[in-house]
Amino acid sequence: MQNSRPYRFWTGIVPWLLLAVAALLGIWWAWLRHAAFRTNIYDLGYYTQTLWNTAHGRFFATSLKPGIYLADHFSPVMLLFVPFFRWLPQPRILLAVQVIAVGTAVIPAYLLLRRRDPVWAPLLVVAFLFNPLLHQVLYQEFHEIMLAAPTLALALYGLQARRRRWLLLGALLTLLVREDMPVYVALLAVYLILFQAEWRREGVFLLGLSTVWLLLVTRWIMPLLGSDYTHGRRLAESLGGVDVLARLRQPARAQAVVRLLAPLAGLPLLGRGTQILWLPAVVLMLLFAESGVGTLSSWHVAPLLPLLWFGAADALTGWPRRAARAGLIVLLAASVLGFYWWSYAPGGRYFDGSPLRLTLHDRIGREIVTAVPPDASVMAQSGLGAHLAARRSLWLFPWTEETTQPEWVVLDVKAANTYPLPPSELAHQVTQWQIRPDYRTFWEQDGYFVFVYEPGVLPAAGRWEWDQGITLRGYEWAQADEYGRFRPVDKLRGGATTRIDLYWQTDQPLPVNYSVSVRLLAPDGWVTAQHDGWPGQGTLGTAVWQPGQLYRDTHYLELPPDLPSDLRLVVLLYEPIENTPLPPAEGYELTVIPVRRNE
Repeated sequence: MQNSRPYRFWTGIVPWLLLAVAALLGIWWAWLRHAAFRTNIYDLGYYTQTLWNTAHGRFFATSLKPGIYLADHFSPVMLLFVPFFRWLPQPRILLAVQVIAVGTAVIPAYLLLRRRDPVWAPLLVVAFLFNPLLHQVLYQEFHEIMLAAPTLALALYGLQARRRRWLLLGALLTLLVREDMPVYVALLAVYLILFQAEWRREGVFLLGLSTVWLLLVTRWIMPLLGSDYTHGRRLAESLGGVDVLARLRQPARAQAVVRLLAPLAGLPLLGRGTQILWLPAVVLMLLFAESGVGTLSSWHVAPLLPLLWFGAADALTGWPRRAARAGLIVLLAASVLGFYWWSYAPGGRYFDGSPLRLTLHDRIGREIVTAVPPDASVMAQSGLGAHLAARRSLWLFPWTEETTQPEWVVLDVKAANTYPLPPSELAHQVTQWQIRPDYRTFWEQDGYFVFVYEPGVLPAAGRWEWDQGITLRGYEWAQADEYGRFRPVDKLRGGATTRIDLYWQTDQPLPVNYSVSVRLLAPDGWVTAQHDGWPGQGTLGTAVWQPGQLYRDTHYLELPPDLPSDLRLVVLLYEPIENTPLPPAEGYELTVIPVRRNE
């Protein structure tokens, strides 16, 4: 039986094949979410920019946060990715690494159970792949803490295989993942001291090393790099004066424990001392004031995956074979039920399938991202910024340094996530950037707006003067093409929206708010299209204009399908309450725009 081909295939190939297929599906899922702009600048973009800067000689530099990355999170293990970002600066690399790293969490548990019952052990891998905690972690974006899953798995592999070098290597690599990972190494050390007599010397060594490392990094290295250990301070503030039992009894935290252990059928609680590996860390997170950590609903739970599954396997290996097999079936059933109730993967109640269907809007966004020069400084929204992070200077809109002018500003008023502004405020901000004459509107299409810093450029310059010292200094026009993108054109076509930009200036304060009338007139004087309103699309009354300041005033005109041979562009100013024109009453004819005939 053991030498038969089906047996070898089931015990030696199927578990690894399942993990490989699941990894490919997970990478595909993560990449689709990224392509649909569901990743963020302060997560994936932050790590991408840091690695790109390091690969180009600026050691862990980032413009998204003060100081350098290592002062925020001390993670030397990230240096492993630097060579990739020298030649292939793709954030998708990190997403793929995230999936593979978290997928290794079950390997030591599987190997431990396979030694006892190789025929039934593959079911443990199946249960792991259905586990909603795994999907929760994968639904998050890359964070360095996710790398603790494979390093702790390596340490546990060394433990179950009785290989000292792998145990120590996994523990040492875990210390390099992040400054708070010594907590997990210390718990591993305590487990060795208390429950693994032949490993006590290694346990004492790791306990001392993790304690020294934690103090060295948080008390000396990180402050030397420019930042006190703020995360430790937030933990201290969370615990200061808190009623521990009252916080643990909060419904959201009690539900978090159920979500954590129910899909595992509670087996980690039945391990032979393995509870010490994960339970103190879980309690510590539950006491944290921040909701994402305190409810175990963020990426912080990634290191728990190998520890929980190792504990479950340890419990099963301590039972009689028949009871262990029954427990394995219960574990599989609990994982499937947990998958339905709490999973973010397809088939789970929390699954969001919209990123799996890339829209025309998403494809336009990809075109825009590709059009931004790689050496330009950029300020962008969160989702767009995650795609534009492989550069020296990047800021989240609207936050930038006061003395800095980003060369490109990339915005999307239709984005699913407009953080940190609500949609209405973002739309207002776009209007304010349209007012600025030092930024040219490079791209406008389907809610996307891209502005390029070009101070001193004044299109179609001239001087058309009204009373009260108002001067029109220039103008330009663009028209939406068949795909909705506004482009400069020589001829207008019927049935398409036209954008007229006017550049205003006044040499004195103005007493009232004048309205602007932009008209396209047929040769016989018939008004073909017209737009009236305050400048700045109703947001910039002329009474607040500053003398000498140049303003861009954008107007949109809807053209009828049939147009005459050519159109005269006429601009007037008037006082809107009394409808009194500002001399010259007839305004100015700026130019004649030819019309493209429909063939």
